[in-house]
Amino acid sequence: MTGQTVISIGAGAGQAPLIRAARNAGFQVVGIDRDDAPAARAWLARHIRHSTHDADGAVLAAQVACGDGISVRAVLARASGPAVVTAARVAEVMGVHGVSMAFARASLSKSVLREQAAALGIAVPVGVVVARPTPPNLPRPWVVKPDQPVVGKKNVRLVRDADAFPPAFEAARGESVNGLVEVETYIDGVDVGYGALMRDGCVVRDLLYDEYTLFHDGRAAGLGVGAPSRLAGGELENRARAAAQTLFGAWGMANGFAFLTFRVDRTGGLHVYEANPGLCGDQIADRLLPCVWPGFDPFAAEVAALTGRELAPSPVSVPAFCAVLTGRDQPVRDVAELGRALASMDGGAAWLATMEEVCGGVGEGPAP
Repeated sequence: MTGQTVISIGAGAGQAPLIRAARNAGFQVVGIDRDDAPAARAWLARHIRHSTHDADGAVLAAQVACGDGISVRAVLARASGPAVVTAARVAEVMGVHGVSMAFARASLSKSVLREQAAALGIAVPVGVVVARPTPPNLPRPWVVKPDQPVVGKKNVRLVRDADAFPPAFEAARGESVNGLVEVETYIDGVDVGYGALMRDGCVVRDLLYDEYTLFHDGRAAGLGVGAPSRLAGGELENRARAAAQTLFGAWGMANGFAFLTFRVDRTGGLHVYEANPGLCGDQIADRLLPCVWPGFDPFAAEVAALTGRELAPSPVSVPAFCAVLTGRDQPVRDVAELGRALASMDGGAAWLATMEEVCGGVGEGPAP
């Protein structure tokens, strides 16, 4: 194996577009994944069979694979959970660009993010991390979730009474990597996401988008994502951007994509509760970003930002409206059509009504 190399933490179907982008940019790619990698095999120079949840072992495997004479430029990771910490550890030891360890730890643990953001003066949901199925002394309803989740929203539940707390706790604890459970007082409102592409600590492009998330029968569910957010272009977006700059700076985030999720209450209060480095899931990288910025390739941009290559300019700088909905192959490009589509989905009408109230609380005008 010769030439410049990047390391990919993970080599499954989710990582394949990023690995392909790196190979198309001229890099040799070393993939670390304990499973077979049929989706990415064609673009891998080498596949190391090792768990992405074992940080120290992955470091040793990467050092052996990339010995003398091999120039490693960056560590790529399109991952969540412990694999993010592994990516940060490999980048740290090898002295190359990748996710910072501080960002990785805040991404892995909901309680760490909550505590760090609060210490920086950024609003967060009122919460506590617990180890036992005893109802916490917090105002109800509660959002009960794994402190260190592996599978997103699967075991996130809304609990309204103390009797329902123990089963929600056990479901969350069973998934949590550290066996701890994050409990937060529920905030009535909507979710917005903020994503930024960074180069040398500066934002190259960013986007505020809506996450059509809700609780259905007490369980968290996602109906899709859309951008630009109904709340974009005003004071709330400025506050989200300022909070992101504070957090990214504190974590030493300098290159590549980074995402935050905020809960916006009915008066426009903004509360951060999730952080993700790299190109996250939920169809954001695969479908939403190329739709709102036609001609923009987020995977190629991620590789360029992390390896120091020139970022290809996008032919469109102002995002066009686009929504990607669960169960629909074609994106929605019209706000009125989006309203009709959401209204036909379980819980969608309630989400639309809440967003209208939030817009009123923020001082936004009616939907276009």
